[in-house]
Amino acid sequence: MPPLPANLKATLISCASGTAVLASAAMAHPILITTQSAAFLRDCGHQSPATVSSISSGCPNRERGLVGSGSRLEQLQTVHHSRSGMKGLWYQVRIVENSTASQTASTHAQAGTIGWLRANAF
Repeated sequence: MPPLPANLKATLISCASGTAVLASAAMAHPILITTQSAAFLRDCGHQSPATVSSISSGCPNRERGLVGSGSRLEQLQTVHHSRSGMKGLWYQVRIVENSTASQTASTHAQAGTIGWLRANAF
C-alpha cells in the first residue's frame, strides 16, 4: 500500500486528536439530568434494557430504588428497548441527589445508587 500524502496524514492525526479531546471533555463533565416524576430504578443485572426480552422479568425494580421527582441524576448510558412492553429509551443513571421531600415511602434510593430509568421520567 502506498504511503499517505502528508496533508491527508496531518488531517487524520488532527481528527484523532480532536476526538480524544472531546472524549476526555465528556468524561470530565458528566451529563446531569433532573426527574420530572417519581419512578423506581430497574436492575438488569449484567444486561441492559436493550438486551432483555421483557423489562418486567429481565429488569425488576431495585430494592430501595425509589427516585423522587426533582432528583438530580448522572446519565451514564442510553439504550433503546424495542421488544415487548415498555419500549423506548432507557437511561442508566447514578443518583447524585434524591429529592424525597414529596414522597413518604421508605424505599428511597441513596446517593451513588446505579440503575435504569425509562426516559418518560424526565
